[in-house]
Amino acid sequence: MSSPTPNLIELAGRDAAAFGLNHVTPVVMLLSITRQGQSDAAQILAHFDVDSRGLLPVVEGVLGVRHNIALSTQTKNVRNEEGKVIFSNELYKAYEQANKQAEAQGKDYSQTPHLLLCILEDRQVAAALSRLSVPAEAVVEVIHTYLQAGTLQERPKPTTAGAGRKQLETAGGVPEGDTANGAQPLPPASKTPTLDTFGRDLTKLAREGKLDRLVGREKEVNRSIRILGRRTKNNPLLAGDPGVGKTAIAEGIATRIAEGKVPACLKDRRLVQIELATLVAGTKYRGEFEERILLVVKEAKENNVLLFIDELHTLVGGGGSSGGLDASNILKPALSRGELTIMGATTVDEFRKHFQKDAALNRRFQEVGVEAATVPETIEIIKGLRPALEKHHGLLIGDDAIEAAALLSDRYIGERQLPDKAIDLIDEAASSLALDRESFRPVALLAAPPAKPDTLLQRVLRSVPVSRLLTGPANSGRQPDLLYRHVSALVSEITGVPAGEMEKDERVKLLGMEEAMGKKVVGQEAAIKAVCQAVRRARANLRDPNRPAGCFLFLGPTGVGKTQVARVLQLIRTGNIKDLVRFDMSEYMER
Repeated sequence: MSSPTPNLIELAGRDAAAFGLNHVTPVVMLLSITRQGQSDAAQILAHFDVDSRGLLPVVEGVLGVRHNIALSTQTKNVRNEEGKVIFSNELYKAYEQANKQAEAQGKDYSQTPHLLLCILEDRQVAAALSRLSVPAEAVVEVIHTYLQAGTLQERPKPTTAGAGRKQLETAGGVPEGDTANGAQPLPPASKTPTLDTFGRDLTKLAREGKLDRLVGREKEVNRSIRILGRRTKNNPLLAGDPGVGKTAIAEGIATRIAEGKVPACLKDRRLVQIELATLVAGTKYRGEFEERILLVVKEAKENNVLLFIDELHTLVGGGGSSGGLDASNILKPALSRGELTIMGATTVDEFRKHFQKDAALNRRFQEVGVEAATVPETIEIIKGLRPALEKHHGLLIGDDAIEAAALLSDRYIGERQLPDKAIDLIDEAASSLALDRESFRPVALLAAPPAKPDTLLQRVLRSVPVSRLLTGPANSGRQPDLLYRHVSALVSEITGVPAGEMEKDERVKLLGMEEAMGKKVVGQEAAIKAVCQAVRRARANLRDPNRPAGCFLFLGPTGVGKTQVARVLQLIRTGNIKDLVRFDMSEYMER
């Protein structure tokens, strides 16, 4: 069996002990494969979005018992007298079958995909995958494709090649009821199993290039890094409105750590994102949540891990039960002693509503304000994300489309913050254009069918849309596909504002408001001038951003044009009179 397998068997033994079993079953082995995350089999499962976080509650449901991480170190119940991990008869047969399949393919040793292929026949494994909406047949097809194409890395031959039993003993496992001698167990595959299960390693993702590049926000990133480098109270708290980029700042710090562009005290540290909801999920009995929190704290302290908690305000009261402690009270001692470092993110309103009332917890965090990005900053942020968006959608994005996304979202989508709403706008516009073009793919531009159509490379090439192949470096001179008109059409669809109104120069519209309104409302020059000046001040940002752009009270006898001024103002500003909400208070009078 390939080199990751001994550690995999050791981890499977720990998982079996955590479930209270006296041997390792195929479905437990499936969970251990995802938890290890280093083998080819784990990569195949990840291709179907099967990871330990999603699989764990499913396996608990299949087995009918919960996974108690605190028991994972007590593996004596799943070992024989010689210290070997005990396999169930079903898993041992699958292990032997994996070696037979490898031998039939001309390999001197089996690999983790062979084992995964054989345990897929187990009833509990099939049930677990079915609950995740993953057809076992599709996984089998992918494994066969990998094995036939020879894409798995060849590893050194074992010193003793033989039957599956000999390899199993060498790896550290024996069948259920067997007491054969074997090698001593190897150390566990991971020092942080709880963090691996309930967390998301941002520094690892940054090294693998799976995080979007952070553009701008130098002030907030540098301030957060300075706080993390403090000896005490080194817990930064990112506070800002939803959509301003708090999580992106945390990912940017993880990228800096991965690249070594941080002070020496942070270079060897990991930044792991923890979601409180995943820790609470599946806890049925009193003390389970507290147990998980303490394990997270223990692993973070012992392995120099920084924790990032989004929606930090959920700590206050999070997981608390009648007579029990909530998450904040469990973390306070470690925070006060400086043994644990946490980076948090929350909105300003939630911070004031839930977090600030706990003064003891509040003083341990240093607030870092995160303001909404300006339109020029948003344009630069989207330009930084453009390569990833173009690769995903398979088309080229023009500069005018990026500028339109920033300007139009700022002008017409008022309930959300930049840069989030602009990024969503350009992403959806690109998705809409790619969907429209998918029906007209230039199939004739494909090369002639190769001589061997069954290789993995040719399958991948055939599965990639031609539009993606046409966006490579050789086509860098092509005209952009996504333009201003595509973005304005989407904004019109979302807001109801006619696309023609968006294409007009807003400065011309603002300066000519008096003339335009005067054509429809006659004899009210003073009122029209006051309204237009207020609108121009609002568009020039000469107002409190947390207050309405304008609040007008029209006074006068019946029939002079008070309601008409409001209607004309709405028509000129948005071009759509239907968006005016009219309340006639005479209809609410008491009778």
